[in-house]
Amino acid sequence: GSSAMWRSALSVPLLLCARTVLGCTRPRTSSFSARRRPSFRSRPAGGRAAPYASPRRQRPTSKPFNDDEGFWGEDVDDEFGAKTGASLYQDDNSDFLYGVSPVQAALRQRWRPCERLLLQENLQLSKRKDAGAILEVQRLAEEHQLPIQRVDKGTLNGLCGNRPHQGVVLQAQPLSFNRISKPPAPSSDAGGVAEDAPEAGRRNVWLALDEVTDPQNLGALLRTALFLGVDGVVVSEKNSAPLSPAVSKASSGAMELMQVHSTKNLVSFLDDARAGGWLVVGAALDNSVLPAQLDSQRPTVLVLGSEGRGLRTNVLRACEQLVRIPRAPSGTATVAAGGTDHSSLVDSLNVSVAGAVLLYALL
Repeated sequence: GSSAMWRSALSVPLLLCARTVLGCTRPRTSSFSARRRPSFRSRPAGGRAAPYASPRRQRPTSKPFNDDEGFWGEDVDDEFGAKTGASLYQDDNSDFLYGVSPVQAALRQRWRPCERLLLQENLQLSKRKDAGAILEVQRLAEEHQLPIQRVDKGTLNGLCGNRPHQGVVLQAQPLSFNRISKPPAPSSDAGGVAEDAPEAGRRNVWLALDEVTDPQNLGALLRTALFLGVDGVVVSEKNSAPLSPAVSKASSGAMELMQVHSTKNLVSFLDDARAGGWLVVGAALDNSVLPAQLDSQRPTVLVLGSEGRGLRTNVLRACEQLVRIPRAPSGTATVAAGGTDHSSLVDSLNVSVAGAVLLYALL
């Protein structure tokens, strides 16, 4: 009985103490704390808190990036649903060419139906080496009676996916491949990149690309083809990079000045080429010869494979010969400080670089 009385006597002060502690930690209610406070993003590790974002629409910390498809800028709409920034020009049926050279080439060639020219506001042409080209772009746009609009840099960034636009963006219709099933006769002009018929004694050369998917490589190859005067370029219809603004930029506008062909079945295209007298040569390391060992009197189709796996097996079988680029002996620049030569770690070239070397050797 005495122990029960002691337990009941102790429980009273303990209960009062607990109520006191809970009362101290309970938040006070006031007119300020009862108001709805804005929500903030979580603090990133090792940095300051991110800026305020309303709970209704929080912007992602990073945006999806695709080499072939840009995003439409930061501001899709405001809180009233009105389009702002790059979304004002959003159009699923349009390309946004960016960069001075691609825009200048597109306006000169006049293959694309164009909608408007967007220039960055406050362009200081007096400090630009390409001021003459930009002035020509403006003049060509006026001749085409295109609307010319001055916009902020953020809008241009959004339209071209934060790529280097140089303050110039052209909204135009997309370009498409010219589909063919077989190459032209070797003696005729290919109607591709060469402006004039092949020179006397000069070999006819076509470039065939087997599933080259990287837009930077495709653009660089088109630039080389135009510069060296290749007679035609054909790509496999499936699993190839499209003729996108990224390709046009990488080609420095060459894509706008040449006709790029596609074929549904590259193997059949190469078989028809061999039957028509073309020498079909694939770029590969094994069982290959040097460019100088090829027959210089025969018109040639040079076939390049994808960046990762090279030529597909059935494409290899369609080639009459294989060609390689000889690797030079190691120079003094390849020797490490300790005197050990590790240059064998680099045993190949990028497909666009290899294409440039082989095309120059063939032409």
